[in-house]
Amino acid sequence: LLRAAVVAHHRQQSGGGANSSGVRFSNFDGNTFADMEVGIAVHPGTVAGITGNQTFNSVTENRIVEGNVNETGTWAAQTVPYVADSIEVFGATMPVLTLSAGLQLRFENGEWLQVGVDGNGGLQIQGAAGNPVGMESRSAGAYGGEWYGLFFGNGTLPGTTVTQLELRHGGRAGFGTQGGVTFVDAGNNVTIQNSSFELNDQADVYVDCESNPTLTANTYGSTPGLDFEVCPM
Repeated sequence: LLRAAVVAHHRQQSGGGANSSGVRFSNFDGNTFADMEVGIAVHPGTVAGITGNQTFNSVTENRIVEGNVNETGTWAAQTVPYVADSIEVFGATMPVLTLSAGLQLRFENGEWLQVGVDGNGGLQIQGAAGNPVGMESRSAGAYGGEWYGLFFGNGTLPGTTVTQLELRHGGRAGFGTQGGVTFVDAGNNVTIQNSSFELNDQADVYVDCESNPTLTANTYGSTPGLDFEVCPM
């Protein structure tokens, strides 16, 4: 429980949070963070307990440490972006992670968001026109290949939908990544619509022979924008 608290003047540390996967907030709401580098520092499994009703004054960023989302939950947008290490979505309960409109994730170099890679999991990105969800590098002056990107594996749940996402600076080579968004053995379980991709290495979106996502009304700014594996006849 952290509600209606005021936390200030922690210049080189976070004001509040929980870096352990076992910690869940029952009511993290209405708090004020002021005059610090990091407002909130949390494990990915904890973010869903934080409402969008927080106030940040002279705060540079929030932080999400590396970890797994193993329970269904929704991440609320904040007025300060989250800087993230690698995040994986999977678990025995087949969790679905929902990202609310306006949420901004800035990934550290060499990190990624994996869905359904080490087990079953789903993703719902619920951006809106004029209020998209953003994913990009946290580095100033970033270019393609700073982070690995968004990766869908063979445990991706049916109904996974990405709407109004803006993704850039992904596509770092390695670990099977082939673009800003990579599909490997993901079947026809994913829809991406009304989203934009640019400044990614290798491709904006790569689709292997065992994946058949629905891609509708998206814009691609990299070369190539869409890259499909050459499949045997």
